[in-house]
Amino acid sequence: MCAFSATLYSLLRLEWTQRTTRVDAWLQSEVMRPSFDPGSTAVLESIFHLNRPLPLNFYIDRYNGEVLVIQGVRDPLHNATKRAAMLRAYCNNVTTRLLNAGHCPHDEVPDEVNALIHDWLKCSNAEPAMNTEKLELRFLSNEDAAGIVKGESRLIKPDCFTVLDRLVTQVHGFLWLPLCAV
Repeated sequence: MCAFSATLYSLLRLEWTQRTTRVDAWLQSEVMRPSFDPGSTAVLESIFHLNRPLPLNFYIDRYNGEVLVIQGVRDPLHNATKRAAMLRAYCNNVTTRLLNAGHCPHDEVPDEVNALIHDWLKCSNAEPAMNTEKLELRFLSNEDAAGIVKGESRLIKPDCFTVLDRLVTQVHGFLWLPLCAV
């Protein structure tokens, strides 16, 4: 096993706190696979050069449906309890559920995650629509967009919680489920 594989294996075992047996060769290859895609280096570099995204609640507030957030309380990368409290305080349409799991609860405790999703879907009747007109602000600088929406939105301080890309969950430890009309 090369040094990088050993390091990746160790890191993944820290993140999968409940089922370390799921950290196998297949998972390691799946984590590594996107790094070999054409343009992957440019994508990684862009993280350090692009303007920071608007606070997450800016986008969630404009989504007219309900959102379920499932996160593991034993996630070594994120303080799940603090995040859940922030979401409850700033996003009226978010339901948070914390599980005794690490960074990827959908992989560590899939039965619990499936049960939460099933129960949440049974209790949700929203038929959301996205207000795309307001979302066009994403093309402005953070300062311009914050100035435009300051009067109508509760913005979380950027240094606290500002990652739009966390809507894509399994990469960043969240399971986001915007309820969509089927």
